[in-house]
Amino acid sequence: MKKIPKRYYRIVMTATMALFMSFLMSGVVLLMNIGFTDDFFMRWMKAFISVYLIALIASFIATPIVTKFAQMVTEPE
Repeated sequence: MKKIPKRYYRIVMTATMALFMSFLMSGVVLLMNIGFTDDFFMRWMKAFISVYLIALIASFIATPIVTKFAQMVTEPE
């Protein structure tokens, strides 16, 4: 398998984290709000797509800020 060049690491990492978190959180919140219904999966996928777009943008904005904060409060190796 051909790998993506290292210069795209931040994009791949941020997009993958946003994907994972929005998938998990949209499912959990939907389950808590409406319970498991007949159309749960379709509602989850609709919510996931909407949430992913927001999470992706938020992740690209927040990642540099959170990285700097984490570097400030932790000791260097």
